[in-house]
Amino acid sequence: MKEVEGEVQRTTGSGWGEILRGPQGGLTFGLTLLTLSVATESLVITAIMPAIVRDIGGLSLYGFAFSAFFLAGLVSIPIAGWGVDRFGPSAPFGATMAIFLVGTLVAALAPSMPVLVLARGAQGLGAAAQFTISQSTIARAYPPGARVRVLSLMSATWILPSLLGPSLGAAITALLGWRWAFGVILLPAVLATAFTFPRLRRVRPTGTTSSRPAVRRPLQIAVGAGLLITGLTNLSWWGMVLTGAGLVIAIEALVHTLPAGSLRARPGLPAIVTASFFLNLGFYAGASFVPLVLVSVRGTTVFAAGLGIMASTVAWTVGVWFNTQLVDRYARWVLVASFASLLAAGTIGFATAIYGAPLLLAYATLPLAGLSMGICFNTLTLNAMAAASPGAEGFALAGRNLMANLGTAVGTGVGGAAVAASQAASLGIKPGLAVTFGLAAAAALVTAALARRTAPSA
Repeated sequence: MKEVEGEVQRTTGSGWGEILRGPQGGLTFGLTLLTLSVATESLVITAIMPAIVRDIGGLSLYGFAFSAFFLAGLVSIPIAGWGVDRFGPSAPFGATMAIFLVGTLVAALAPSMPVLVLARGAQGLGAAAQFTISQSTIARAYPPGARVRVLSLMSATWILPSLLGPSLGAAITALLGWRWAFGVILLPAVLATAFTFPRLRRVRPTGTTSSRPAVRRPLQIAVGAGLLITGLTNLSWWGMVLTGAGLVIAIEALVHTLPAGSLRARPGLPAIVTASFFLNLGFYAGASFVPLVLVSVRGTTVFAAGLGIMASTVAWTVGVWFNTQLVDRYARWVLVASFASLLAAGTIGFATAIYGAPLLLAYATLPLAGLSMGICFNTLTLNAMAAASPGAEGFALAGRNLMANLGTAVGTGVGGAAVAASQAASLGIKPGLAVTFGLAAAAALVTAALARRTAPSA
């Protein structure tokens, strides 16, 4: 056991054999298969979205096609976290995966962008819960020293979708049409559900120490964030009213949903929750618009844009592996501060492509952002597990994931609003994209500034 900067690191009982053999090995495989299905969805959709817009229109809703996914997830995350604490992981897993599969099918048949946005909301409602369910299961079923290995193994499953997902999605889109690309999402999701559900039934509930979340609070957060984003897409007086109302509605609900002190970034779990918001905003506000920059601004193919996504995602997985080597050697807040700053630098480096910088520079800086995200994201997840009270792992991780999803939704939504406003003002999309990537870099720097507060025992 090693203590660094007030953080107790346990490394005993954490060999690979312990998590890969026997009954626990089956659970490990099921969780990685589940991650594979969610990763495939994320990377395929990001790569083919420009082709979808060209086919059914709705550029003004480009950002909403992403933010709807994460806004809907705000509703399911707290409920899933409480459900795991109270009933065990199998029941919330089965219900939310069914919603995800239905949403994927509707998205494949969507005749217009509004329908696609609604289908993406259903996908998000189901998919967002899976991270909380998986992480809560890891916190409960594995010893502390093994958790980083299970998380790194799950993250490693992103390599296959990152290598094949964007290019496969682009190839299917070119040969058969983008609708058939959703079949690549459905198959692994069905397999993951069938294999993982019986393994999760063996993880028994311990009884919750947290109160049952009122459904209206997560709904209120999603509605408030949605109003905020909608208001920002309209440069008018009523748009300003919607923005202000959405902000008030969302903050009031967050106060009653998150761990006490989260909005003030109080040291410990509250600061972990807040940092998760800015970290995801910093990464996804930029990453979601990478294909739009490459395809619409620089004139590359969808396949070439997919290569950029692949580079970033593979680098994320490499970052997770590095994290297993670094997390017990250095103070975790130092890792978060250092690599969140590198995330900001990588984001700025890619943004130079908007105004004509060499594409080689853009492709070279994307992996920096992915590497940094892999290290920061898993470090904050491990910190949330360490800070959780026994029996309330679902509550702690739900708060962390709720704010992470909110950060992604706000980042993609505000980015989409900036692009739409720029186009509406007859300025083209470049100024809007520049604002979007500037917002992403600033959020990454805020994450770095909060890093010292995120030590679980601070």
